[in-house]
Amino acid sequence: MSQANLSETLFKPRFKHPETSTLVRRFSAGKPQAMQSALSGNHVDHWYRLINRLMWIWRGVTPQEILDVQARIVMSEAERTDPELFDTVIGYRGGNWIFEWAKEAMQWQQKAGRKPILC
Repeated sequence: MSQANLSETLFKPRFKHPETSTLVRRFSAGKPQAMQSALSGNHVDHWYRLINRLMWIWRGVTPQEILDVQARIVMSEAERTDPELFDTVIGYRGGNWIFEWAKEAMQWQQKAGRKPILC
C-alpha cells in the first residue's frame, strides 16, 4: 500500500477554510458596554464583525474604498456560514472579509511600488 507524501497531505489546497464566525462567537449585541468610544466601532445589522468606519478613515482608507469593499462582500453569491450575515463567506475567495481587504491592500501595495523613492 503506497503511503501519501506528508507534505502533499498537509499543504493540499483547501477551499473551505473555517470562517471566523464559526470559530469565535460574537458577544451579545444587546449587552451595554461599560464604556463606549467613537473609535470602538459599531455592531451593524447583518454584519458579524464590528464596522469601524471612523477608525478606518483615520488610518487612511477613504470612505469610497470602504463602501467598495463592503459592496463586494455583500454582493458575493458564495456560500456563507450564516446567510443572514454578509461577512461570513466560507473560504478564501471573492466576498470573504479577509480576501476583499487583502485585495484592497494589495492594490495599494502595487501603487506604492510604482512610485519613485524620494530619498
